[in-house]
Amino acid sequence: MPDTYQSSPGTSQALLPVRGMIEGFRVSADGTVTPVEDPSKEKAPRGGFIWLHLNIEEAGELIESDLGLDPMVARSLLAQETRPRCQHLRSGVLINLRGVNLNEGARPEDMISIRCWLEAQRLITVRMRRSVAVEELRELYRAGQAHERPGQLLVEIIRRLLSLIEPVVDGLADSLDSLEELADKVGESDALEDQISSMRHDAATYRRYLGPMRDAIVKLGSRETGGLNADDILEIQEEADRATRIVEELDITIERANVIVDQMAAARSDRMNRNMMVLSVVSAIFLPLGFLTGLLGINVGGVPGADNPYAFWIVVAICLFCGLVAGAYFKARDWI
Repeated sequence: MPDTYQSSPGTSQALLPVRGMIEGFRVSADGTVTPVEDPSKEKAPRGGFIWLHLNIEEAGELIESDLGLDPMVARSLLAQETRPRCQHLRSGVLINLRGVNLNEGARPEDMISIRCWLEAQRLITVRMRRSVAVEELRELYRAGQAHERPGQLLVEIIRRLLSLIEPVVDGLADSLDSLEELADKVGESDALEDQISSMRHDAATYRRYLGPMRDAIVKLGSRETGGLNADDILEIQEEADRATRIVEELDITIERANVIVDQMAAARSDRMNRNMMVLSVVSAIFLPLGFLTGLLGINVGGVPGADNPYAFWIVVAICLFCGLVAGAYFKARDWI
């Protein structure tokens, strides 16, 4: 392949002359793939399409002025803060997607955003951080393995994003299974509370973005538009069902984590209540005994039995009798 076809995983494409374009592909009707050098001058071939992959940090001028996009579409593609959504327009469809961050040193829950604009013969994708799903597709296109239509390419991006998200969500559920078993063991639930809370936070973060992303995919598949035909719609509806399953799995995971935390809190409360009950019963038993011994231990004249050699044992016997009577009473009331 020519040198201009190579792209670094960084935020810019040093060998391409156009600022902001990471890589571009021109796909002809017979499936031939050639690199795009100047997207503002490149026209889609008859029966083919163009895929432009841009870097949001450098592609402002390119998107706003050189690609012939509607100003509203340009603003949406360049927005710094986005949420997953889909909007059908007369000339195409705009959709914002999310994916797990699998870049080295990153946390998966720090989800990446991919902004997409689909037309009949062009797909524009804009990203801020590198996406593994898109990088895999770029490798295929460099090798000459392209799709027939831009709608197929968009469907494949969605499919690959969900394929990367699915094992992460399933892994959360599997980890929660093992933590739930450990939480049932006495003495271990306190140590697991932080892990379950962290897992619940991660699941809630995924749910925050994947719920709207599911809705966006459902809306994308609601009608044919731009580069989408009937076959693409069927594929999108399948991916919408898949996204729904992922969101439902997240909902169940969050609910299970909440239940486990509540169970641990209830178990801790029960242990504290039992301990307090034992302390209260012991205090109740020894309260009259303490009163009796304190009364006989005052340093004044006239204490009964002061001169009787058997008085100590008599007092001990009285204390034992009072303790046994109090213990039997509490046992009969099911307090101990």
